[in-house]
Amino acid sequence: MNTQSFRAALLAGAIVGGFAGCAEQFKSPDPAPAAKAAAQERARSDLNCEKITTEIVSTDEGSTSVYAVDRREYRVAVRGCGKRTTYTVACTKFSVCSALAERSIIERTE
Repeated sequence: MNTQSFRAALLAGAIVGGFAGCAEQFKSPDPAPAAKAAAQERARSDLNCEKITTEIVSTDEGSTSVYAVDRREYRVAVRGCGKRTTYTVACTKFSVCSALAERSIIERTE
């Protein structure tokens, strides 16, 4: 291997290694705690209650298409002050979450 080929191989290795480091850097943390917090915040207002409990009922990893939005969706059941409802919470890979009411019905549990 001549010097020029060696330099090219070294440069290619550094670039590939740099991209591998970037991929690891953008690996997202588990957004489940952020999803529960978003549902809890929304429920405080909807249920007019400060003491809210949350439970993740299901998780949807989303589409693996190249054009898909990189997010997870959760169904989160919430309870508080004798009421309950369920939210769909969508979270980006950066754990930015938005809770949406699945239906407008808030059920009484007591």
